[in-house]
This record gives sequence, structure tokens and C-alpha cells, in this order.
Amino acid sequence: MLERIYKAQTIMDSACKQLGRQINIMEVCGTHTVSIFRSGIRPTLPKGLKLLSGPGCPVCVTDQSYIDIVLELASQDDCLIATYGDMIRVPGKDGSLETNQRGDNIKVVISSEDALQLAKDNPDKTVVFVAVGFETTTPATAVVVKEAEAEKIDNYIKTAHKITQNCKSAHSDKSRK
Repeated sequence: MLERIYKAQTIMDSACKQLGRQINIMEVCGTHTVSIFRSGIRPTLPKGLKLLSGPGCPVCVTDQSYIDIVLELASQDDCLIATYGDMIRVPGKDGSLETNQRGDNIKVVISSEDALQLAKDNPDKTVVFVAVGFETTTPATAVVVKEAEAEKIDNYIKTAHKITQNCKSAHSDKSRK
């Protein structure tokens, strides 16, 4: 294995010298950035090769503490979590939504309309829609928030990166949307 690593280092170093200038490579995915950091790759790269951490997608850059709060909410009997499938494996301190599913309290949805329907079907529970996604999901989510208001569905909470840890207090707080 070390032989392959040294060979890769030699090839990269040669490419940087041949080009005669610094090579910048952007890591677009937050998971790649974390993997590069954890595996100690960055210090082994030639001086002429620079890795730039990119913006990351909204899912990859979701803070661990955010997932921990969502897991706490999922453990409450009066709360349902609705989320897009790409959030299900994002790790928190004690696992992910996939590994820590509490009974039937975590639902994968394919649209914000599905999350709103969960609220309609479960009026006795607060539905927290963990609406972390690309900007292309924002308009549809905004329409559903307005629809929930118009239909006076008060157990639907849309959230991106700001949530409360208690479904009961969230359900009674009308200013949360």
C-alpha cells in the first residue's frame, strides 16, 4: 500500500512541476472534505497541489448537532419527522436517522406536499419537516408552508437549520413557520 501512495505522490509532484504553477482542486462534497481530513491526505500532497474546500451540498454540511436535535425530536411520541432521503444517513453524535429510527416516527418523503399530508393525517402529532435540500426545493416548500397556513394546519413545522427540541412547545408556538 505504501508503495502505491509513494507512486501517487511522485506522479502528482511531477505534474505540478511540469505545469509550472500551483494546481487548485476544489472538493465540492462535504463528505469528501471530511474523508480527506480524517485520512490525513492533505499533508501528503505536493506543495504545488492545493485542495480548496468547496461549498458542500446542504446535506453534507449539516451540523452534527442538528441531527442530534432531530433524533431527540424523533424520540418523542408526539412528534413525526419528515425528511428527504438524502438526510437519512447524515451522522449525528449517536448515529443517523437511519440507524436510530425510533419506532415509526421518521418518514422519508419525496416532496414537501408529502410532509404536509403527514400533518393532515396525524393531527395529534407535530410533524417536523427537515427540509434540508438544494435551493431547487425551496419554492415548493414555501408554497406548502403557505398552504398549511391557509388550511390552518398548525401541527406542520418546516425547518431548514433552526429547530426546537420540544415538539409540545413547537406545536403551541404559532410563530415557528
